[in-house]
Amino acid sequence: MHTLQLLACLAAVLLVGQAFEDPDDGLLKQIKELSDEVMKNATCPDLKMGWKCGNGVCEPKHHETPQSCPMDCNDGWTPYSHQVICYPTLVAFPASIDEVVHYVHEAARTNNTLRACGAGHSTNSACCTDGILLVMTKLNKPIGITTNGDTILATFEAGTTMTDVYSYLDSNGLAIGYAVPGYRHMTLAGAISTGTHGSSPKHSSVVSSLVEALDVVTPWGEVRTYSADSADADTWRAHRAAYGMLGVIVRVTIRVQRQFQLSFSWNGELKNKDLYNAKEPVDLMAGCDYGVLHWWPNQDSLVRVCGMNTTDEPDETIRNNFICVPGQSMMSYPLAAIMQIASCYNPIKKLMEKVRHDQFTLMPYLTRKNFMGLPTPVKSGVGPSWEVMSDEGCKPEPWDHAVLTIEYELAIPMDTATEAFKFIETFLKENDLFMPMFGFFLRFGPSQETTLIAHSVGRPVVFMDFVEYHVKGPHADQYPAYNAPMLNKLVALLISKFGARIHWGKNFDFMFSKPYGINSFGDNWTKFLNVRKAADPHCLFRSTYTQDVGLAECDSTDTHAYAPPCAACAPHQNEYAPVCGKNKRTYLHACSASCDGLHALDILPGTCEDYLFYEKYHEGVNFRYAFAGQRFVKAVAAVTPAAPLLPARTQRNAHWTRSMECTCEALIPPLSAA
Repeated sequence: MHTLQLLACLAAVLLVGQAFEDPDDGLLKQIKELSDEVMKNATCPDLKMGWKCGNGVCEPKHHETPQSCPMDCNDGWTPYSHQVICYPTLVAFPASIDEVVHYVHEAARTNNTLRACGAGHSTNSACCTDGILLVMTKLNKPIGITTNGDTILATFEAGTTMTDVYSYLDSNGLAIGYAVPGYRHMTLAGAISTGTHGSSPKHSSVVSSLVEALDVVTPWGEVRTYSADSADADTWRAHRAAYGMLGVIVRVTIRVQRQFQLSFSWNGELKNKDLYNAKEPVDLMAGCDYGVLHWWPNQDSLVRVCGMNTTDEPDETIRNNFICVPGQSMMSYPLAAIMQIASCYNPIKKLMEKVRHDQFTLMPYLTRKNFMGLPTPVKSGVGPSWEVMSDEGCKPEPWDHAVLTIEYELAIPMDTATEAFKFIETFLKENDLFMPMFGFFLRFGPSQETTLIAHSVGRPVVFMDFVEYHVKGPHADQYPAYNAPMLNKLVALLISKFGARIHWGKNFDFMFSKPYGINSFGDNWTKFLNVRKAADPHCLFRSTYTQDVGLAECDSTDTHAYAPPCAACAPHQNEYAPVCGKNKRTYLHACSASCDGLHALDILPGTCEDYLFYEKYHEGVNFRYAFAGQRFVKAVAAVTPAAPLLPARTQRNAHWTRSMECTCEALIPPLSAA
């Protein structure tokens, strides 16, 4: 066993201590050789998937399936974390408000559901639907800045990323304040919808609190502007963190301020007792405008980062590299391999936590460029506010595809947080749990009443993030050091014992199931449901997940009731005789299709599930095309194909998923003349 520990130590040191300084092929080879040697002494199945899963090739011989290796075998649409796979009927990328309205009408005409999603940064099923999925990333332009006395307002399209929000504001001498999420690639509307936040012990840190107006497409396809002046208090608060349940946000106006600098300091000398001895954790942030804590309970270590507003001249090269250390993506595959092994053998995980902690505390993630133009860790300095508070993050390839993680976040009430942290340390020790990714990341939010169901509403909180490596393969239950089951239990205990709430965009789906909502938000939950019922009585924006949560309890699910009027269809509204149009849409009946501009020769009987669609002719197979110039065929018209045909649903979803980024324009149905 001593040899195994030594090999693990060497691998960990190579991985964490040197990887960011010397990411060459020779090092990668050494780590792979060490990993192979360690695997000879381990007994968990599918260890090689730690290295192979994420290489972009689906390999069934290594037990890779959509469930065990979604990054390689995905046959649907998935958020960035690959924690869930969604199977929408259609994935669309609207580039204008008119197109959003068109798809909302389309969902109603086809008696379907619709969900809108931003950059897919949510790790749970928030974006999932079996209806129409709108990915809003093409609706991504800044619209303008206006002033009214001392109030400065900035308006953006909903799919604008936080990176582009910060950059646009900075170029105009403005800033978003302290509501700066640590990760920048989420969209503005997505951040608002899920109650996303930054960190400040005394300033508003929730993005929703900055919202002054929202343009929303209702289930009837109307574009309505909501603000404090145009809506009652409950309706306005509900829209400022609505989880996509009240309509599709297409335009956002936020309150901004003049750009400012932060003078920051890094203190890695604090201990667990400093956290426990404070009357409240926020007391450790005294004097800070911005502040975060990095807590490693098993290492008896607490790192404090404090930022104070200053007028001093900034170093424009200051960067925050917390999420993505320079050179880290080069090491993503070795990290995945080592973490797969560590999940099998707990001493390796313990060692990884120690090495990762030492690297973290000795090499601050705040950097400035040295005389050679290379990032150098610093423990103090002055930088642009948004560069100090947020990390640009790694490029999606290959990091996000190699390391599969489970992301947890809770908002713990400030008045119970100290006892909660003591409980966490005891829980980790009693269950022999180690947290090698980054320990616990603690941020702060004053009490806010600007929303109804954001997890920070109604009380000052400590936001606590932590991450567990998600074992690849179908046998995670056979990995004794896979912590997810125990961490799930920890989350449940923090909710029940200390009144914690969970972040709407993270955590596992089952954690939100009824009665979580009413237990956690009380009267606010009831108020939100009343607003939702008035805004979407037929639940166009529902999904299986939101129904399980209790957000979509509907008296009626007849979304066709929202369809634009068509007098010729009136006699048929209670009939269901579906037809499939040449535009690959299923309609309730021929009359509904005619409302969308289709003629009798443009439709076939039955649903589009009855047919297969192909991008081109397949050699050796003759298909009968129903429409000239259309890639639309009946499955029964095929002459013995060379390989078995996939089921229609799988075939189409696989095609759409592959086409999302490169040819999605060809998949967007044309806007009807109406």
